[in-house]
Amino acid sequence: MVDAVQTFKAVCRGGLNSGTDVLSLGEESSGAATQLINYEPNLEGGYRKINGYANNFGTVGTSSIAGSGSVLGVCVANGIKQGIFGARNIASGSNYLHHWNFYYSFTVTSDSNLTVGETLVERTAHADSTTATGITGTLISKDSNTIVVDFGQTPTTVFTNGGFISDDSFDNNTAITSTPAEIGWTAITSDVIANDPDGVSASASISLSSGVASATIGGALASGGAVNFTTASGSEQPRQVTITAGGNESGRTFTITGTDYLGSAQVEAITGPNNATVSTTKYFNTVTSVTVSAPLQVIVKAGGDESGRTFTVAGTDSEDALLVEEITGPNASTSTSVNSFKTITLISVDAATAGAIEIGTSGDDNGICASQTPSGASNLTINGALASSGTVSFGIATAGAITIGSGTGQYRPSAPTMTGVVKVRFEKINFGTPKIVLTDGINPAATYDGTNYIQITDSTAPTDPSIAAEFQTHLFLAGDPAEVSNLYFSAPTAETDFSPANGGGVINVGFEIVAIKKFRNVLYIFGNNNIKRLVGNNSANFILETVTSNLGCLATDSVVELGGDLLFLAPDGIRPIGGTNKIGDVNLETVSKNIQSTINNIITDQTLTQLTAVIVRAKSQFRYMFSSAGSTGLIGALREIKGQYSFEFGQLSGIVCTCADSGYVGTKEFVIHGDTTGKVFQQETGNAFDTGNILSIYKTPFVYMDNPQQRKNYYSVSTYMSSEGINNISLGVTYDYEGTGVLNPENLTIDLSSPASFYDSGTNIAIYDTTDIYDGNPSPVESSTFSGSGKSVSFRYVTDDTNPSHSIQGYTVTYGTGDVR
Repeated sequence: MVDAVQTFKAVCRGGLNSGTDVLSLGEESSGAATQLINYEPNLEGGYRKINGYANNFGTVGTSSIAGSGSVLGVCVANGIKQGIFGARNIASGSNYLHHWNFYYSFTVTSDSNLTVGETLVERTAHADSTTATGITGTLISKDSNTIVVDFGQTPTTVFTNGGFISDDSFDNNTAITSTPAEIGWTAITSDVIANDPDGVSASASISLSSGVASATIGGALASGGAVNFTTASGSEQPRQVTITAGGNESGRTFTITGTDYLGSAQVEAITGPNNATVSTTKYFNTVTSVTVSAPLQVIVKAGGDESGRTFTVAGTDSEDALLVEEITGPNASTSTSVNSFKTITLISVDAATAGAIEIGTSGDDNGICASQTPSGASNLTINGALASSGTVSFGIATAGAITIGSGTGQYRPSAPTMTGVVKVRFEKINFGTPKIVLTDGINPAATYDGTNYIQITDSTAPTDPSIAAEFQTHLFLAGDPAEVSNLYFSAPTAETDFSPANGGGVINVGFEIVAIKKFRNVLYIFGNNNIKRLVGNNSANFILETVTSNLGCLATDSVVELGGDLLFLAPDGIRPIGGTNKIGDVNLETVSKNIQSTINNIITDQTLTQLTAVIVRAKSQFRYMFSSAGSTGLIGALREIKGQYSFEFGQLSGIVCTCADSGYVGTKEFVIHGDTTGKVFQQETGNAFDTGNILSIYKTPFVYMDNPQQRKNYYSVSTYMSSEGINNISLGVTYDYEGTGVLNPENLTIDLSSPASFYDSGTNIAIYDTTDIYDGNPSPVESSTFSGSGKSVSFRYVTDDTNPSHSIQGYTVTYGTGDVR
């Protein structure tokens, strides 16, 4: 005999649970899930079908040079270019790094009256302000009737070919003559252009004119009598300067004048070559002059005793810096300066001389000052054969033709290679200027600030690091295949300088480093079976402390910071490093006990070097994804229940991901990932995986309404849910733990072609029809009737479509109890 109808209630919370026995699940965690695929723990309650992803960022490469293979890395970096970066091997050259340009380019009839920076307004009729479409953009640039316009990030609408645009006041009008096209991926110069041996000055002899021998700067890299190595298309970075000669110029000094990469004045003097090429040691951004001289020592000659007098010589050295030297007078002989002078502008004596003196050089003993007898302290008259207008210059013509060119680059001594690179990792730093740091385990680490791609080639830096982190204004590098246990750090606020003399250094941590990550005021260093932490703030007080020697991190890219914790994938689950009530203590208890078998499957079935993690900040969520087709990833989110926060998990399916990142550009959060075909997708966008269906599955535990041995007659299930649009959900009903011989009813359908409510992108606005909007957060109920009996029952909600998302917040079951047998 069946008792009166009863109702069983379950609230959807707890997430995926693959680590609890079925009886406990049915009694204590009826709102958990035994399957939760492409559903996320919803901050507003229940489980929500995840959003899709769209190929909003195309395929990494350019129209002129296509990309090749997988996307190796992506980055969201606010304040650098327009914030979106992608790394991929390319068909030719070495410019693997690209940035996304959100601007649109198109042609107009005439751009002559348009002003860069003004707002342009579209309209459908010429010179008629009443026909404005409401679409506007900012003019970024113009060139020969091709204009570039900013419509904002990922705009839904832009101008239309055949329409008209005007400026703010409608005074200037022009027609649109091509379809606006997003500029998209733009290559960043990271390759190395070959040295140009005559790029500064073509082959020629340098002659002497008015005592000065100055090269003509007119090579292929020159413009207006000077060279800018960074802006010159044949150089693209500061360079060393080379001097090449077929003859012997070793007796001459070449003085190069210009600026360094910071724009500061810079001069270097080098000895000329002998049938060879010589190079500066300094790197020049600009070169404004190259002069040739033969600096000489100054010789004071006297017939009497002048040892009580001091002769002061003033002029310049070989680098054109002021040079002053005091020479003690000779006693019926000669006295010679220690320094060699390039020019001499003044010679003085501190008292009357005993007799006549001459001043000259080793080749001309009175070439500077002819014989004279000062009557007191005074300046001598510079009137020798070497003098001109009261000064002496030791300029000298070259022995033959020489060429002056570009040598090794400061930013990129060698071109990067993507051969063997599996992943390019990005670290964001800001020591006054926002930059990204790139590491890949094959090439030197490099930085990019929106203008210059600079390799870190300091002799005391690692050669091929694979991971980076910023800590206490130092850049830390590790993961060099040749130095697996070494942790390098730069000088403070100087990410390219690893010199110990300037505050850089290296620490051997005693195990192979898998990952490094800053958390609060500590840098954590992970090995497979060890964790250490670095405290302190500079090389003088850095201290390495042991956290554990029997637990570690299995995957470099599993380490993420979320909700005040640093999470990582350990052999026994996902563990946090979070501060406890005891200052300086850490808590390493796993947060994934409920899904331990799922974690075990990931560890055994997936290639952990292919694991990529990304944070979705707006949802307090992290995602683990893999690059192999058919792989199953993980989604974890913080959920608050009665003031207590805990992690809930689900699984991801259908996402092929080689790399991912997230961050804010302005006020908008971008979550992006790359795939094996070179495409970059924006997650949290649309209702499809690119253009394909999203398969979502939520399966409840088997619930048994207090008594697992008592048979029940089931009548209906009511699903409490919210739908964000039209949905059609398959509802499966199974009895008694899917045992053999158990008859289950046909699948039911929840048809939401006219949904009771939908919540607009997480707000509390419920839309009941096309006209009425009501405040509040009602929980519409979809009731499904079925008949059957069993000791326990489970429900399975499935969609496989491109319909909008929905949330399942709970369910109730109506039933009557029968006998126990």
